[in-house]
Amino acid sequence: MTPEEMKAVEQEIDTFAQKAIDHAANNPELSAHYSRLYRASKLFLAKSAKLALTAKHKEINQKRKAARQGSSATPQSSTRRQTASG
Repeated sequence: MTPEEMKAVEQEIDTFAQKAIDHAANNPELSAHYSRLYRASKLFLAKSAKLALTAKHKEINQKRKAARQGSSATPQSSTRRQTASG
């Protein structure tokens, strides 16, 4: 999701919290319902963000591993010594 979409979703989730507060005095059941929606939505959003970050880290680590395997075919350590002394 784009950052704009994320902000829109977060604003919608925040409306659940406001509705829970609004209905607290006159309709406790509805207030509890909105409260549960708020908590579940926040947890889902946090878990979604965590999974996205994990996927990004996994992709980066795979690229690093591929780069290391590709560079292991060339002897870099010996070329560094030659350039340092020469």
